[in-house]
Amino acid sequence: MHIRRQLSLFVPPPMCAQLDQCRAILDPVQANLIASHVTLCRDDELLEMTSIVERLHQLSRNAHQGVFPLSLRFGAARRGDGHGIFLDCVDGEAAYQRLRQLLLLPPSTPISAPPQVRRMAPHITLAHPRNPCTDANQSLDFSTLPQHFSIEFSKIAWIEQYPNCAWQVVQEFQLN
Repeated sequence: MHIRRQLSLFVPPPMCAQLDQCRAILDPVQANLIASHVTLCRDDELLEMTSIVERLHQLSRNAHQGVFPLSLRFGAARRGDGHGIFLDCVDGEAAYQRLRQLLLLPPSTPISAPPQVRRMAPHITLAHPRNPCTDANQSLDFSTLPQHFSIEFSKIAWIEQYPNCAWQVVQEFQLN
């Protein structure tokens, strides 16, 4: 049985409620699996969870290097990968990439070293392309979706998903 792991930045209330309302209509499958979030690190990057958890504890003790709180601004929704719908980050990506490096670089690597961590574009998924397309997704008026808003993230969640189950929070790390 393969357990999936991620580090995620969950959208705080009240914006989470607004986004989750849209997601429940556009992609009820995804909405039932996980709340609105930005994925920080994917399963294939989290092979050394012990050292990553140690770094998360260190970061939570030291509001590290001006990265926190992490503020991301999102633009208008766009369609991608078929019927997927995404809110892309339009400001704050440099701090997001820095946070990924702090978590994923080998411990002996100086932070000032050139980026060695795969670039991942921060975004919020309103409809995942792997899930069935709904009628609401096809007839969507994009102007009705939340757009051009900022979110301040101060927690990182380590989450896990067992096959055919919703994601569960294993541990949260407060970072402000």
